[in-house]
Amino acid sequence: EAHLLLEQFTGADENDQDCAEWWYRKAVAEAADNIGSVVSMRRQVQLLGKQLDVPGEIMSIFSVGACVIFSGHMIDHPDRKAHGLTPRFPADTALENDVATAISKELEQWDAKVGFVSAGCGSDILFAEQMILRKAELHIVLPFDREDFYKTSVDFGLPEMSGWRTRCDEVLSQATEVHYATTEKFLGDDLLFDFVNRYTQGLALSRAEQLGVKPIALVVKDPSAQSFVGGTSFFLKHWEKTKQEYREINLAKLRSRALGTPEVADAAEPDRTQPPTPPTPTSHRVVKAMLFADVAHFSKLREDQTLAFFVLFLNKVAELIDQARVKPIFKNTWGDGLYLVFDEPEDCAEFALSLLTAMSNIRFEDFGLPKELTVRIGIHTGPVYRKPDPIIGRDNYFGSHVNRTARIEPVTLPGCVYGSEQIAAMLAVDGGEKFVCEFVGVEKLAKEYDSCPLYQLSYR
Repeated sequence: EAHLLLEQFTGADENDQDCAEWWYRKAVAEAADNIGSVVSMRRQVQLLGKQLDVPGEIMSIFSVGACVIFSGHMIDHPDRKAHGLTPRFPADTALENDVATAISKELEQWDAKVGFVSAGCGSDILFAEQMILRKAELHIVLPFDREDFYKTSVDFGLPEMSGWRTRCDEVLSQATEVHYATTEKFLGDDLLFDFVNRYTQGLALSRAEQLGVKPIALVVKDPSAQSFVGGTSFFLKHWEKTKQEYREINLAKLRSRALGTPEVADAAEPDRTQPPTPPTPTSHRVVKAMLFADVAHFSKLREDQTLAFFVLFLNKVAELIDQARVKPIFKNTWGDGLYLVFDEPEDCAEFALSLLTAMSNIRFEDFGLPKELTVRIGIHTGPVYRKPDPIIGRDNYFGSHVNRTARIEPVTLPGCVYGSEQIAAMLAVDGGEKFVCEFVGVEKLAKEYDSCPLYQLSYR
């Protein structure tokens, strides 16, 4: 930076530009394994570029490639033939090598420096291994409890698939970070595979924006595969809605070349390879977005002030609900507490910011109330149970993710909306043009629930 400034402002040495370029190249080489440091350097030079002419040769030094999000078919379940299905990704070393080579070529073409993927047997693990070979930043995202994930997507609980479990553990141990869409059990809910797809895409979009790099989706897919909730085709349909670029590796062609089989597989088969999991009596979860809010300093109100507060507060909330573009599907209050449930994260976020604005515009002192009263709001999304509540006489929503939302709200700074990483990721996919989620930190939740990354929500 010193040489760059000297050359631009003083002309002290005609070699200063060459010196600046040499030092920047050396710094980037030193930071090769830390993309964040390279991005930080680039940001500094971009700031200088607002006041001086930065040569293109210097800006090109800070190229950080692409952020690649991946999805692909798993290795065929050993019982696939017994179910009358034609091979799609059979366990064949030559085919696995061809898929790995095709992935490697794509990553090289895009200069992939950051990757997001799950860790299912077959394509996912092959992608993760290639990213590790590139010494790239690798994020692995699991949909639910790890042991359940092994059984549904890695070794299927079968000894003959144990090699894939070993490889899965290896890439998990070498990943830059391992994320969980939810840590709960699978319980036969295929919707969790769709949830993790959207969550992973949101994480990738957010990381790409943070680094100022291009987000690209890469899939390994048999074109004849049916779109099935949580599968590769379903993943691609979600991604197409983001209008971001994607590349497709044709698994059928690779299979035909390696094994001499027809390119067209069974078009009627589902997109996932394991036999369907039998439904269980407890598998009735649905993915919803939740909002909890309360009023800071409420406990300090005198008895003679509570009536005025409740009339004011509840009437304002009712007014906002009535005016909302999309209304909550469930609402409840207790004291100064508010609990709302929405179908979509975007609608939840929009209402949260509307509530925050409305409360900040109230002059509480005009109603004989302390002027420091303000609302704090926590939002989250995840799989929850919907069941009739015999006490209130209507459906209610409950489960660990409702509890998590309730624990986020008390640690939220008054006058703010805090959201979990899950809802921040979902908003990056479906509300990225409208909302900004700024990372706050990994915070301990109320009542020693656990710790989780939190984000402050605002309009873009």
